[in-house]
Amino acid sequence: MPLHDVLYIHHGAGHGGVQNNLARFWAAMDRETFQPHLAYEEEGLLSARAMELGIPHLRLPLPAWRKFWERLSMGKCVKALAEYGQRRRIRLVVANDFWYAPHAILTGERLGIPSLVYVRLSDILSAEKIRQYLLPRASALLVPSHAYAQPLLAEPETAEKTRVVYNGIDVEYFSPDAQPEPVELPWERESVFVVGNTGTVSEVKGQETLLVAARMLLDRGVAVRVLLAGGGKPEYLSGLRARHAGLFETGIVHHEPGAGRAGVAVALARVRHDLAAGEFRTGDGGGDGDGGTGSIYQGRRSG
Repeated sequence: MPLHDVLYIHHGAGHGGVQNNLARFWAAMDRETFQPHLAYEEEGLLSARAMELGIPHLRLPLPAWRKFWERLSMGKCVKALAEYGQRRRIRLVVANDFWYAPHAILTGERLGIPSLVYVRLSDILSAEKIRQYLLPRASALLVPSHAYAQPLLAEPETAEKTRVVYNGIDVEYFSPDAQPEPVELPWERESVFVVGNTGTVSEVKGQETLLVAARMLLDRGVAVRVLLAGGGKPEYLSGLRARHAGLFETGIVHHEPGAGRAGVAVALARVRHDLAAGEFRTGDGGGDGDGGTGSIYQGRRSG
């Protein structure tokens, strides 16, 4: 028998990095020690993966906390989650995304057990939203980067509860041999390193760090190209282009609004610089939606 039953709460729909990271975490989890459970609203990647792995699950409406008329039904939702938790002897409740923090925190309080919240958003959290979503009442807060952590560390009520835990990276997932569908494009010159990022382009995602690093490498004579695949707020994108105008105007940085593998492929197709002829394969940290950062590997001369 597993020693610890953990209830994860997530909407369920979508195929982004949030869903993929949890699905991969489940696959690697020590099931002799931990038994995951999933509470979800809509069928999608997570519910399908839960069924494949034999993970117990509960489907129920998850009211949107930010909408007053939906919040009125939160009591019924928490009651159902708590009854499931009591029946299944849940020892920890986890909100797999910021939006479900109230669901997990209130359920944990009702059961008298800890609650943990993964805080992942495309924007920097305000102090008002931190309190609005009950984060000071959580037992622990996990964030995937220091950019996410800053507003939580600035608040006395959440500072001690906040820990930076980077998303796990499956190295084999990024190896050229592991990629099933290469993107084949003709290039004309060798020795260019290409790095791609999928996901919403924003301050908290940190893509600007890639641009700063690209400039440093270029100054040292290293040929590099950066491909950004993902949308973002127009004001942030325009500011990014203004701050790094030289990189965008010379084609060192290529931006394609579509996220995921398809977005990277389109961005690759738009590159007009001379690179070597060969196969290039794409990888990302998530799925077809928000993913993460991964290299774009040259299959024939890998390594």
